[in-house]
Amino acid sequence: MKRNPPGPAGVTHQSPPADPGFAAAAPGDMGTAWRAAFCLLAVLLLLLLWFPLARIPAHYTITMNEGINAYYEHVAGSGGKVYGHPPKYEYANYPPVFFHLIGWLGSVTGDINVTGRWVSLLAYLAIAVFASLIVHRLGNSRRLGAYAGLCWLIWLCAFDPGRVGFNDMHLLGVAVSLAGLYCFVCHPEQTRWLCASAALFAVSLFTKQSLVAFPAAVALQLLAAPRKRLAIWLATAIAACSILLLLTLAVDGRYFFDHLMLPRMYYPADIVNSLSTYLYFIQAAFVVAWIWILRHGEFGPSRVLVLAFVVAHALATFLLGWAGASLNHLTEAMVATAMMAALAIPAAERIVRGSPFPRAGFTLLLTLPFFLTSILVLPQRIPSDLSRYAREIPESEAEFAYVSKFVSAQPGPALCETLLLCYAAGKPEEYDSFAVDEALRTGKLPMAEILQLLETRHFRVIQMEFPAAQPMQATPRIRFPGPFMRLLFAKYKLAFRTKWYAVFIPNQGS
Repeated sequence: MKRNPPGPAGVTHQSPPADPGFAAAAPGDMGTAWRAAFCLLAVLLLLLLWFPLARIPAHYTITMNEGINAYYEHVAGSGGKVYGHPPKYEYANYPPVFFHLIGWLGSVTGDINVTGRWVSLLAYLAIAVFASLIVHRLGNSRRLGAYAGLCWLIWLCAFDPGRVGFNDMHLLGVAVSLAGLYCFVCHPEQTRWLCASAALFAVSLFTKQSLVAFPAAVALQLLAAPRKRLAIWLATAIAACSILLLLTLAVDGRYFFDHLMLPRMYYPADIVNSLSTYLYFIQAAFVVAWIWILRHGEFGPSRVLVLAFVVAHALATFLLGWAGASLNHLTEAMVATAMMAALAIPAAERIVRGSPFPRAGFTLLLTLPFFLTSILVLPQRIPSDLSRYAREIPESEAEFAYVSKFVSAQPGPALCETLLLCYAAGKPEEYDSFAVDEALRTGKLPMAEILQLLETRHFRVIQMEFPAAQPMQATPRIRFPGPFMRLLFAKYKLAFRTKWYAVFIPNQGS
């Protein structure tokens, strides 16, 4: 048996243990299958990701949230108070960290909305990095870590591509929360890493207040640890949250909690619709994750990931019922599923090793079950993305520029359903159509008060999302109830229509 040469004092140097994720290819080894799978998945990711990247520099809005965020990012970046006045027709219903970050960066770049998109893209990539690091730590394999990161990157691009490169705080908050989970997983016995985890969780909550799944999983894990560790983690988290709260009240205004309490309806049917869409897409990985959980009696350090998986899905199920809630509430659940699925790969590898063609079988196992639903969207996505890149982006840019220029030229207040149009036109935010509609539905605002704004023609221009293919009728619309639409048609006239927008101005004699 060949031995390494002895070192000083006759001590024999032992070779470091091989990383199972990068073990040298040998007969029966799956290195070739891993490389083939990674190449195929990289191509799949590029096919899904290129259009969301190409759209980032565009000025037109992706969703109405971009306009809401742009207003408050501008306020924070210019030294104003985000929560300096009580909410009435508009709500800054998110914590301030993202507003200040994008407001500051936007003052440097000159374009707040595009800056927010780039930061969101970086957060999307950072989530993949931290998911990879966590799985590498728990599974002792770089391959498994890289696989978990690819699961997340591909799944979001296929499942909810509008969230990639979108000026919104959710992905940044998830990235910070996942960084907190990594700190806990990395060195759970060391106090400084425990404190770093708690502090990062506090920052994530002041980026998006609903991101409690990962800190809840850590708290549950610490219940089984010595009480001192739980006390240190809780004390750090409470101290960090207290400091951030005091800074928010001092810098951004005393109506912070008023703005967070946006009135909303709750629709249980929306839970079923959203969960069915998600579970259809993630079905194979979701089932595999549960099988892995049920077959392991002792999880060891992976227990926190199991807790995160369960808590994230339970929390998302509850949140999806609120009006305006979208599939982004399943982000933490999707990331946890990606990490759990990656940890289950070694068990699947042992199954295919006994097949006649183990490498080919393992390549198919790595690329098909977890990514079949992502592959199935390609026949629709590829021609759609090519068409949108060639036609939609330039057409939407021209349309957005024309409408925002018209709104800017009208003196006085403006109401924009697409808030980024009013922001681009230099109009102050006075009316958030979603917030007002929810306030009307919940009884927070009387209908007569809103109708009075139309009766007196308070708004000198009103923009609505009204596609040209739809008949111009005074019928109820999303975010605009029937009485509003009927009075709008009585007191205002159509100035013009574009492919997606309708713009109204007051009737003569106003």
